[in-house]
Amino acid sequence: MVLTVKQMRETAVAGGAFVISPNTDPEVIQATRAAGLISMPEFLTSTKALMVLQAGMDCFWLFPAEAMETGYIKDLKARDDGIS
Repeated sequence: MVLTVKQMRETAVAGGAFVISPNTDPEVIQATRAAGLISMPEFLTSTKALMVLQAGMDCFWLFPAEAMETGYIKDLKARDDGIS
């Protein structure tokens, strides 16, 4: 799990291909993309989903997905703001 840009750089140096972030830090997401790695930040709310989308995430990690009803995920996907 990567929380900081420093940790992301360490991941890149170690040969990592992707970064899983248990937060929605735009700096980590942007630095990950700039380093050529895949950014996979965690989010739960639609506000955080938009934040990571605008920061340039590659794919998302909905957490805790097990606690969410399938209707919640359908509602997120139905929004007209790029979340899907």
